[in-house]
Amino acid sequence: MLEFLEATALWLLKRWGEYFAVVATSLGLPIEIYELTERTTWLRVGALLLNAAAVVYLLLSKRLFGLRGGHAAYEAERHEMSLLEVETAGTRQALRPTGARVVR
Repeated sequence: MLEFLEATALWLLKRWGEYFAVVATSLGLPIEIYELTERTTWLRVGALLLNAAAVVYLLLSKRLFGLRGGHAAYEAERHEMSLLEVETAGTRQALRPTGARVVR
């Protein structure tokens, strides 16, 4: 049920879904640490490192919990990217000659 909720929130591009994904991903860390205290194997160490790297990546790339400027920086980046897409599309239209045929 948790994974369905996370997938739905991410699919609908909800900001709280990104927070939910970080929390859900980090829920496995205590279990992996406990398993390392029981018996240490390269597979368990690798799983812990991979899971920790995923949490750090999500925190930094999505600017969650105020990291790297927080929500304001996240929104500014999204707005900047959409303006760049509009500008690029407009430039392509302006460079295309009117009535020109595409020769293949």
